[in-house]
Amino acid sequence: MGPRRGHVIVDPAHRRRGLAGGLIDQVLEDLAPLGLKRVVLKASAEGRALYEHRGWSELEGAGDWLELRRG
Repeated sequence: MGPRRGHVIVDPAHRRRGLAGGLIDQVLEDLAPLGLKRVVLKASAEGRALYEHRGWSELEGAGDWLELRRG
């Protein structure tokens, strides 16, 4: 199994300000030198739209799991 990161959680009082998106973008930037072709994560119902807006798609038949394919 490859590199792993933990949860992305933003306190409710600070949501809708771009913090989670910034964290996600930074994690992807940190992973870029590894040359990964695919990144997979399990999204909560609350966070799913955030990931989908950034190009993530449902991993077929995997429910809450999303993937981001990279060229």
